[in-house]
Amino acid sequence: MTQEQGREGQVARARAQARAAKAAGRALAGLSGPDRAALLRAVAAALVEPEEQARLLAANARDVAAARAAAAAGELDAAKLKRLGLDAAKLASVADGLVQLAAMPELLGAPRLRREL
Repeated sequence: MTQEQGREGQVARARAQARAAKAAGRALAGLSGPDRAALLRAVAAALVEPEEQARLLAANARDVAAARAAAAAGELDAAKLKRLGLDAAKLASVADGLVQLAAMPELLGAPRLRREL
């Protein structure tokens, strides 16, 4: 496989992931507020579960190794490489943020601005 074919494959995978994320966002928006909050709390709980953390950190280690190779080849800048790394503390921080988000008042579908003329 040529380097160009490799990039095309990466772009295709990224586009497929973006489409899947967009579809998931629509599905998430269709849930009720309490269901959305429960889902966020479940994801937060999964992020701090030891087996799931180990799986995520192992996958991230593979991603970081590939990114280091890309950086060495001049295909990725150092700032992006630095942001890619995960550890248990970062996962715990994300989980905490999800719990906080789940506890916030429901904003989906709520008017953001009202004016009386």
